[in-house]
Amino acid sequence: MSDSEQAVPARRRRARRPAGPPPNAVAEPVHSEPVETDADKAGSADEGTGESTSAVPRAARRWPVIAASIVAVAVIAGLVTASVLFAQGTSRIDDRNSQRGEYSAFARQMIIDLTSLSPSTIDSALKTFQTKTSGKAMQQMQTSMQQTTDLIKTQGVSTTGTVLSDAVTASDDDTATVILVSGWTMTEKGSAEPAQVQTFRWRVQITRINGDLKLTNIEWVT
Repeated sequence: MSDSEQAVPARRRRARRPAGPPPNAVAEPVHSEPVETDADKAGSADEGTGESTSAVPRAARRWPVIAASIVAVAVIAGLVTASVLFAQGTSRIDDRNSQRGEYSAFARQMIIDLTSLSPSTIDSALKTFQTKTSGKAMQQMQTSMQQTTDLIKTQGVSTTGTVLSDAVTASDDDTATVILVSGWTMTEKGSAEPAQVQTFRWRVQITRINGDLKLTNIEWVT
């Protein structure tokens, strides 16, 4: 060994080994922790509430309730409408019956007033004739009423009229036709003869003129 070689300290050289695991090393399995995704979280939430992602959507489950509510509202609205229509129909029937009753009462009173005559009531009957008749009825009765007035005042004749039955056969807001059956009794003052009793059937026409009812036609019906 030369002196220069002895001057350099002996250095321990480190052996270089190739990269990679040692030749005799045993590979151990690598355990990686799973990463929880949003889908996994949603699945866990569904499992915690007892619901699955494949369940029917909540809005779909509520449709039957909503439909039932709509049907219930429609039924109630229909019932209200029917009640209103029934009330209106009943009101119209009541109005018509009231109107027919008005015509009937007027016709009855006119027949009674014009056939119930006596020396004490003849002036009232003439006033009724003048104010409650019009048109053809006034023309028809004008002559006969004058003759009847003279007979009653000079001979003391009395007549009594009653209405046995009546029926309104046609009517509207301004006119009506009424059929009546009346009884008529005539007595003469100081006469020994029995009273004369007769039955008449009348067809009278009533017209509303300027808001007042008038007898506009009268006929005997056989």
